[in-house]
Amino acid sequence: MRTQFNNKHMKTTIITTTLLALSAVGLAQNRLIEKPASSDNDQLIAQYNIDCKLAPGVETNHETSSEGIAIMHIDKQSIMANEDLSMAFECCHNTFPDGTFEYHKAAYNLTLTNNTDAAIYVDLSFCTRRPSAGDPYTYYVEDRDAEKSRYAKIAPHEKLTMSQNRWAETGDNERLETAEWFLFGNQKDDGIQPKGTQLELTRGFIKDGETRYFDTSDTPYSIAYEITYSTEENFSTYSTLSARLYIGQIIGVASVYWWASDVKDKGQLNISRALADYSQKTICGPILFARPRRAPVAEQQ
Repeated sequence: MRTQFNNKHMKTTIITTTLLALSAVGLAQNRLIEKPASSDNDQLIAQYNIDCKLAPGVETNHETSSEGIAIMHIDKQSIMANEDLSMAFECCHNTFPDGTFEYHKAAYNLTLTNNTDAAIYVDLSFCTRRPSAGDPYTYYVEDRDAEKSRYAKIAPHEKLTMSQNRWAETGDNERLETAEWFLFGNQKDDGIQPKGTQLELTRGFIKDGETRYFDTSDTPYSIAYEITYSTEENFSTYSTLSARLYIGQIIGVASVYWWASDVKDKGQLNISRALADYSQKTICGPILFARPRRAPVAEQQ
């Protein structure tokens, strides 16, 4: 079933905010080289846009669901690969050092692969993640990242992971770096990602076992990524990649807890057990629908 969803945050095209930022800081003299998508760009995107189904044996009662599985697709207008560089999103382990598992958070890595025989340089200060609800994120901010380098070098045919789960060696679950992730629910988050209430999805929106489909014009949530890189160390010329993830499906389920029980491999995303078509390219996570607001009680005369 397709749902018409009015999202005032949504834009139907990927905006090149990188160019605006470059101009704003006086780098407009650096020449942009627009490079077309590579011949396998459509194939790369298609890996993520699978119509997922519940796995055989998953019981459904077709009653109103308070929870669901949100599955991210990729905008077909994205340029994930050109002759120089390609980007990929892959689910990753989301386990604390003590072995406990964060199954409410859907964690994934964003990786860049150098397709050339020469080094490629990435300017992290012009690489951004922009959710349709929540705060934008830049991968390098001088005041915040004083101990990091603004530029990353990718050797020929090597990969760069833009962000990943990294823990302190103390073993007390102190997180030093966070992977890409989204959280849809009523739990406290870090302000970057939205809660289910911000998506305006309430209980009664979907039934247990039902699937709702969305496209880029009616999706309740999306995340746009922009990567700025150069084949020259001095960045006299630069190019960009851009991709947008969006909720393409929501499958209603009875409870996000049922698939989390009795899991032997806690490093594996537990939600994968609920989907028949799950792969490392399936970027998905649990979504908890908000309770409907109660109608105001009329004052007695």
